[in-house]
Amino acid sequence: MSSSLTSPTNKVAGFAQRAITLWVTSLAAPTFRQAQSLRLLRLEKRAEFIEAHFHMYTVYILRNQRDQLYVGSSNNVQLRIPRHNAGFGAEFTKRNKDFKLVYMENYPTLVQARRREKQIKGWRREKKENLIKFGKPII
Repeated sequence: MSSSLTSPTNKVAGFAQRAITLWVTSLAAPTFRQAQSLRLLRLEKRAEFIEAHFHMYTVYILRNQRDQLYVGSSNNVQLRIPRHNAGFGAEFTKRNKDFKLVYMENYPTLVQARRREKQIKGWRREKKENLIKFGKPII
């Protein structure tokens, strides 16, 4: 008889009963102080999550010794520039080496960074130079 108490079906039934009990007891409204504590805890956890998992995406402009400009985006510029200089990546940077970082902007999402990269790539050289020198694209 003791073996029937520890059977898998009894274990599942016991687990389900505990889950239902927890769910029913959790339906009681928390006090104001409890709700405030929960909100603060969620905000703290959200901040920790963002710090741990949130990647900034960077749009950057590189210049080589021949004064050519390259516009790109990455989530890790410090690793990306040596890869460009080693010949990995875009066809333009394979043919032209020794790039130096001259400008960068950070964005919270890859979509925003790629949108800005495409916008800058469509500009004339003069506008890109003004962005590098003054931080804004003066025409």
